[in-house]
Amino acid sequence: MINWFIAALPAPALPVWDSITSAPLLREFAYCAGRYSAELEFSWMFSNIDSDRIARERLAMISLLEAVTPPDKGPEVLHLRLVAKVAHAELLTRMWFGTGPDEARIAQQRAEVEIAQCRALILS
Repeated sequence: MINWFIAALPAPALPVWDSITSAPLLREFAYCAGRYSAELEFSWMFSNIDSDRIARERLAMISLLEAVTPPDKGPEVLHLRLVAKVAHAELLTRMWFGTGPDEARIAQQRAEVEIAQCRALILS
C-alpha cells in the first residue's frame, strides 16, 4: 500500500545539484535527519521505545546538518531528508506491520543498521 502511495506522488520538482550529492557529509547528515524523523514518529506509537532519546539524537543530527548546509541549498537538503524519511518509514512499517516474520526481521535488521550508522556520527 505504501509503495502505491509513493508511486502516486509527483516527481520532485527540485533538482538535487551536484554540490549536494557530491558532499558526502552533508548528504549523510541529511539522510540521518530524515531517518531520525521517521524513528521519532514511530516511537510515538509504541510506549516501549525511548522517544526522548530519539528526539535528542534527531536534534543533534539536525544541528550537524545545519552546520554544513550552504545557505542557498535548504530546499535540496530538505528533499534529501524527506526521501530518507519515507524510505526509513517504509522499513519501520515492514518491521512493525510486515506480512511475515522474515520480512519483519529483515526490515528490523536494516533499520537498526541505518540508525546505528547515524548514531555513530553524533558525539556523545
